[in-house]
Amino acid sequence: LMASFSLNKDGRGVDLIQEQFDAVLKDVKVPYYLSGEDFIQNDYIKASTSGVEKSAILTVIFILAVLIIMFRSIIIPFVSLAAVGFSYLCSMGIAAQVIDKLNFPVTSVTQMLLVLILFGIGTDYNILLFNRFKEELSHGRTIDDAIIHTYRTAGKTILYSILTVFIAFAALSFSNFGIYKSANVVAIGTVILLLEIVTLTPFLMKTLGTKLFWPSKNVAAGHKESKFWAGLTAISVKHPIVVTAVILIAMIPAVMFSSQKLSFDQLGELGDGYPSTKGFSIVAEHFSRGQALPTTVVIKDDNALNTNESLGVIDKLTDRLKGIEGIKQVSSITQPQGEAVDDFYISTQTESVTEGIAASKDGVDQIQGGLQQMNDGLQSPDFANVQQLVSGTGEVQQGYTQITDALSQVSSGISQGADGAGDLKNGITSLKAGLKTVAA
Repeated sequence: LMASFSLNKDGRGVDLIQEQFDAVLKDVKVPYYLSGEDFIQNDYIKASTSGVEKSAILTVIFILAVLIIMFRSIIIPFVSLAAVGFSYLCSMGIAAQVIDKLNFPVTSVTQMLLVLILFGIGTDYNILLFNRFKEELSHGRTIDDAIIHTYRTAGKTILYSILTVFIAFAALSFSNFGIYKSANVVAIGTVILLLEIVTLTPFLMKTLGTKLFWPSKNVAAGHKESKFWAGLTAISVKHPIVVTAVILIAMIPAVMFSSQKLSFDQLGELGDGYPSTKGFSIVAEHFSRGQALPTTVVIKDDNALNTNESLGVIDKLTDRLKGIEGIKQVSSITQPQGEAVDDFYISTQTESVTEGIAASKDGVDQIQGGLQQMNDGLQSPDFANVQQLVSGTGEVQQGYTQITDALSQVSSGISQGADGAGDLKNGITSLKAGLKTVAA
C-alpha cells in the first residue's frame, strides 16, 4: 500500500520529521518506509559524509604506511600529513566562503575530491622535497644550503606539476554542469598547497633538520641513481616528439575501446541499505519508479493558460511527452488521470450537437405539419380575424425559413469539423432565433 503525502518542512530538518512520523506510527504493526526526494536526499548526504570520513581515514593510514616504509622515519609521515592537513583545512575554509557568499555550486563529491587529490599530490610533493633534502644533506651541505638547493631543483618540478593540476580543475569553471563545476574547489586547494610548500615545509626543514629522519641514522647515505629512469628521461629529452607520438599511439586502444558509462543515479549508489531507498524499491516494484519520484514539467507564460488555445497546447505537449522512450504515464490539467477525457474534445461534443439537431429537425417537421393544418383552417367560413391570421402565418413561414437556413449552416459547420466552429455557433444562434419567432 502506497500512501502519498505533501511535506511541509516548516523549518524542520528531515531527521526531526522522521522522528515525528515514527512517534505517530509507533503502533503500526507492519513494516513501513518513508521515501521521496527529501528522505532519499537526506540519506544520501549521510552516506556521503560517512564516505568522506572513511576516505580520509584510509588515506591517512595508507600515506603513513608508505612514508614510514620509504623513509624509515616516524617524524616525516606526521610532518607531511600535518602540512597537507593544514592546506586542506585552509582550502575548505575558503571554499566554504565562496560557496556561501558567491553561491558557488557544492555537491556531495566536493569535499571527497579535495581530500583525495590534495592529500595525494601533497604527499607526493612532500616525498619529493624530503627525499631531495635528504640527498642534499648526504652531499655534506648545511641545512640552509640543502633547503635552497632542494627548492632550486625539486621546487621547479613541483611548481610545474601544481600548475598542471590547477589548470585542469580551473578549466571546470566553464562547465555548465554543477557536479563538474563543484570540483573547481580543487583549484583553490592547489594554490593553498603551493603556498604551504614554499612557506611551512621549508620552515619545518629548517626547524627539525636531520631530526626529520629519526630514528633512521643513514641520513648521509642519500639514494643511488636509477639507470632505468635516467635512461628513460634521457631518451625523452633527446626525442620529445617521438616519445609524445608513441604515448598518443599507446592511448588509442584505451580511448577506442573504453566502455565507461557516466551515471548520476544516487539510488544506485545508496542501494537498499537505507529506509528511503528500500521504500522506493518497493514502490518501483509494485507501482512504478515515477510514482515515488515523479518529474514535474512547469510551463511559464506571461498570459493566462486557462484559455481553450492554451489548454490545447498543454494537451499536445502531454501527448508528445508520452511518446518519449521510458515515459510510462503523463498527467496534466487536460489529462488528470494520464488518459484523454473524451468529453473535452470537439469530436465528442459535435456528436452531442448532432443528436440535438436531429431532435430539432423532428420538432421542425411537427411545426410544418401544424402549418399545414393552419393553412387548411383558412378555408373555414369565419373571416373575423383573417388579417391577423394571415400576418401570423407569414411570420411563422419566415421563422420556418430561418430555421431551415440555420439547420443548413449547422450542418455545414459539422461537416467542416473544428474549422467550422464559427458556422456551427452562428447556425445554432439563428436556429434559436427562428424557434422564438415560431413560438411567438
